[in-house]
Amino acid sequence: MRLLILSSPDYKRYGGSKPEVYERMKAALGRAGIEAIHRFVTTRERLVEDLEELRPDLVYAAVDRTIEEDGSHRISELLEEMGVPYVGSDPTGLDIALFKDRAKAVWAEEGIRTPEFFVLNSPSDLPHLPPDRFPVIVKPLGGGGSRGITESCVAFDFEQLKKAVDEMGGGLIVERYIRGREFTVSIIGNGEDKLIAPSELVPRAGFRPLVITYEIKEGPVGSRPVEPEPVEDERLRKELARFAEAMFDSCGLKDYGRADIIMDERGEMHAIEINAQPVFESYFLTGFKPFGLGFDEVVNLVIYASILRHRSEGREMPTPPLIGEVVPIELLRRLSVR
Repeated sequence: MRLLILSSPDYKRYGGSKPEVYERMKAALGRAGIEAIHRFVTTRERLVEDLEELRPDLVYAAVDRTIEEDGSHRISELLEEMGVPYVGSDPTGLDIALFKDRAKAVWAEEGIRTPEFFVLNSPSDLPHLPPDRFPVIVKPLGGGGSRGITESCVAFDFEQLKKAVDEMGGGLIVERYIRGREFTVSIIGNGEDKLIAPSELVPRAGFRPLVITYEIKEGPVGSRPVEPEPVEDERLRKELARFAEAMFDSCGLKDYGRADIIMDERGEMHAIEINAQPVFESYFLTGFKPFGLGFDEVVNLVIYASILRHRSEGREMPTPPLIGEVVPIELLRRLSVR
């Protein structure tokens, strides 16, 4: 089986992971008997050439856009057009997850609790908010990974809000700021039996940020001011898993994802964001430690979940010949699509 890994040559600007993560992926998939090849995404023309030359059985794309001087093209749409199977959500699901207002609208319609919000296309459109609407947080409408978010994005009065909006410009979402315990919940699979792995984002002693920024997440693992830790309380794990799965399924996501949840002082959960293309780093991996799973196992499980889904949709897909030597058989059986 041949799998093509696509990533951006500039992960800090366009998303994805450091190049060494994809080298680890290649090695992990190789253990399962998968021939994994890594290519950087540049132009649509070059991507088409790579696909025609390599003819992969499956594509894993860490980003969803090419890099062009005159704009960009959706990788998922190109793969659909060429009939090439790929890991993860389709263009509709990716859009819902990428644009925060779309995900929140879906959750509100499905009765999934999420902070009230409004979209701000231009700073000049900012309405005057009364004091009882604060605090709020201002975020870029699109994107993920906490990019573009700093502590100054949290506003406790209208003057702070206006300053944040003026600095950030248009294309924003303003939502009620919820203070509480923060969780990130990793999900692998489709159908009824998914692997769902909650982690709590735990600040070190004496550090309590208003928001967890991209810079905090990007620090060296083990020395960051906030680190994910597996949720040990069984009841809380189940509650988080149910809530995160509802977030994932309502957005129509596939194969894998990561849900961000805040639990307020009353113990109520709030859907904050969902990532349809999470990177294989600690924020996604940590929750799987209680399953006895590390990087190699998690990567192979995501790929296997995608293989099973494509089969359920009527596509012939080979089984990685050695995957049972990497991942426990009982976990592979749990991922069956029903």
